Amino acid sequence: MTTPNIWNKDLLAGLLFIGIALGFLAVGRDLEIGAALDMGPGYFPAVIAGLLALLGLAVTLGALKNRAGRSLPRFKWKPLAMVVGAPLIFAALVDFFGLAPALIAAVWFSTLASRPWHAWKSLGLSVLIAVFCWLVFALAFGMPIPFVKWPG
Repeated sequence: MTTPNIWNKDLLAGLLFIGIALGFLAVGRDLEIGAALDMGPGYFPAVIAGLLALLGLAVTLGALKNRAGRSLPRFKWKPLAMVVGAPLIFAALVDFFGLAPALIAAVWFSTLASRPWHAWKSLGLSVLIAVFCWLVFALAFGMPIPFVKWPG
């Protein structure tokens, strides 16, 4: 007789909810909670964390009850690396080359995570985001950030 695989998406999601709730409770433990009629600064975060923990408990118990749940897919590291690496690329390039080249490189790199990948769509999206950010941050907000800058 084989034991059923209880590690499925629902179980991990429930445990993640509980972990996040416990993390918020730990961070806000020094805040005064107060009472329902006289709420302190920690009341609302504690209530939300408690509700999230209850939701996590319900999802976890449901996953344990239904052991024939959806199994976990193989974890894909490449998309995670692309999405996490994009802000790092932006941070590395913006001081040397300006806003547009840094954004184009970062967005282009992050689009490599999608399947199917289309070069022209990625380039168009990159250019559109660069122009939009320049319009918002440089023109509308007046931030002193160069659109294109050559090192040297």
